[in-house]
Amino acid sequence: MTNDLDIYENWLMGIVTDSDHLNYRYLLDYLFHIEFTWSVKGDENRASDGLHLRSIFEDESGMSLKIFEDDPCNVLEMLVALSVRGSENILWDGENNWTPFIFWTMIDNLGLKDCMDGAFNEDYVEHQLLIFLERKYDENGRGGLFLPCPIFVPNPKNFQKLEIWYQMQYWISANFV
Repeated sequence: MTNDLDIYENWLMGIVTDSDHLNYRYLLDYLFHIEFTWSVKGDENRASDGLHLRSIFEDESGMSLKIFEDDPCNVLEMLVALSVRGSENILWDGENNWTPFIFWTMIDNLGLKDCMDGAFNEDYVEHQLLIFLERKYDENGRGGLFLPCPIFVPNPKNFQKLEIWYQMQYWISANFV
């Protein structure tokens, strides 16, 4: 039997799943059950954005997530919210929805592109997420959400200490401007 939380999780997945990414149910479900934690000031805003998706879901569906309201933001919520914000606030061109592209780029950059349902490896995914969440990726961003910027774009000294929002802005500047 499907409960409201399952419907919410499916709703989140629907925001970022396009025809090229239908076989990632196990990965997305895993991300839904991992708490998003942060250590860099400002990244709490990414958690707030993720939690805000719950209100949007409740407004759109008429369902209540009251049972879930005290739970912290999970990684899937944060990544979906960041993708939506990047698409709507930075890349918006009036025609294209960049949300799935941003989301799956982050999944690829985290090293999770090959974690389709038939090849899902929980230990590997957990390892890759710990690198990201504990900011143990390279100072230039490799292993995090956004690959290092090309040489012609000024790169901050250390992506490990830079808010995720600013990492995305550097990435977008390097690739789309």
